Amino acid sequence: MSDALGSTLLQAAQQYLQRGWSPIPIPPKSKRPVIKGWPTLQLRSDELEQHFGGEGNIGLVLGHVSGGLVDVDLDCDEAVELAAQFLPATAAKSGRPSRPQSHWWYYSPNTETVKFKDPVTGEMLVELRGPGPQTFFGPSTHPDGEQYANLTGEPALVPAPMLTACVEALAERIIRQRHGALPQPPASTTSTPIRRIHDDDNVEARAIAYLDALPPSVSGQGG
Repeated sequence: MSDALGSTLLQAAQQYLQRGWSPIPIPPKSKRPVIKGWPTLQLRSDELEQHFGGEGNIGLVLGHVSGGLVDVDLDCDEAVELAAQFLPATAAKSGRPSRPQSHWWYYSPNTETVKFKDPVTGEMLVELRGPGPQTFFGPSTHPDGEQYANLTGEPALVPAPMLTACVEALAERIIRQRHGALPQPPASTTSTPIRRIHDDDNVEARAIAYLDALPPSVSGQGG
């Protein structure tokens, strides 16, 4: 990897840290951090060159260590297509060429990490990623060679119950669109909650009520 790319990684890490986020180093051709204690790692500015001055990728630790930063990860095509109908508007979106704007970013303190899977196929549909996970971030390079975009926009501030309801409504719409009803998934074997949506849950109505309560968007304020 050239010095120029290494410098780009370092500059990105510096910019993310200045925004109050916690960047972590990830080995080249990988999406997983290996540095010890990364879930709570908060590097100082004078430590960044040691970790980002050469080859490698970059991730952001989510949740309170990054000021309440959370990521709505749109894992399937339907989630990307329907996101604007269900998620609060935000000026902060990122992705890679094959799936642009597949990550929507928010400040949402106290939001829990929740995954929504297709109850029939087990495919991941959408993830609300808060404390615990990290997200692979630009200018990192995916193992398949695609480069992720840097995050430059300002994440919108959204209350945790509202954001959770909106993501759940998005998942429900995808499941209904695929299967017509809401078959229940098998018991989860993962430590991360897999949200089960029931037919008697008026999820979409709750999400619409939340979105209707949002103030109008204000230019430059991520609304």
